[in-house]
Amino acid sequence: MATTKIHRTFGTPTNLDKWTYSGWIKRQSTGVRQYFFEGTSGASNFTSIVFDTTDRLEFSNYNSGYLGRVWNTALYRDPGAWYHIVAVWDSDNATPADRIKLYVNGVQETSHHALTNP
Repeated sequence: MATTKIHRTFGTPTNLDKWTYSGWIKRQSTGVRQYFFEGTSGASNFTSIVFDTTDRLEFSNYNSGYLGRVWNTALYRDPGAWYHIVAVWDSDNATPADRIKLYVNGVQETSHHALTNP
């Protein structure tokens, strides 16, 4: 089931500046890049939420360069555990630290390996 994907083409968006992703994720394995959310528009424009090859969680918005990116220091190495992931994108927020946020199991992740505020 590692290659199974759900695909949806949406109509014209009403607001790309504020949105939230929420979902339950169970890892299949560790040490491999695992995308569980990705939206693309062209070859060099994407938004993704992914476990990277070092088992960190990354949420990024890329448009020929990172518009916003948060990459946690926490490691997620339990393939038997369910993780509730919430990603918040609010590029209009007056507070830079509140423009891109990640929550895991109800706790905001604030220890970052890399952070680029939108």
